[in-house]
Amino acid sequence: RSRSLFLFLSGMTQVHYFMAKAARDWDDRPIMYSFLTDTLQDPVKVREQVLPAIKNALLSHPDERVRARARDSVKTLVECAGKFFKLDKETVMDCQQLLQLPEVVLLPRDARACMQEKLLHFLKSKRLPVGVSELPGNKWAAFVHVGGRPLWGCARTSIEEAVCDRKALMAIKKTGLADLEKHLLQMRPSE
Repeated sequence: RSRSLFLFLSGMTQVHYFMAKAARDWDDRPIMYSFLTDTLQDPVKVREQVLPAIKNALLSHPDERVRARARDSVKTLVECAGKFFKLDKETVMDCQQLLQLPEVVLLPRDARACMQEKLLHFLKSKRLPVGVSELPGNKWAAFVHVGGRPLWGCARTSIEEAVCDRKALMAIKKTGLADLEKHLLQMRPSE
């Protein structure tokens, strides 16, 4: 149990990325594990269960990469306290103290965490309407999620066209998957 908990906790940066993306882009609520909706939303559980597991990995795991991911998990807890995770002030202070330890400061950057930071920055900088994504070549496309997978409309030459597609896809989605797939097959791209 502690090993699986650690594996999950060492990926707090992915948890943050997932929750930020789900909050911004998804029409249907994704499946959320009780760890996300219960444990990370209870300051006492974070203090008594989450932080000790991360701290143990951060200070004693033999693999430097694991320690770096644990450090990034502590950073994510602090940075997202109050937004995606509930931490009391004492836990935030404990996390900040951990991050100041010399053996923690000297850990190398985790490549995945660097990539996720870039992706989150990109998400924040590109304020497109919900359900519209930018494509290469100055084009946009609408999408809807059905059963956890995206279904995409055609490439459009303007955001406004993609927003219209999105509204149509959302309306048709309510009638059923078969109608939605039929509509998607009949769509034509912008010239």
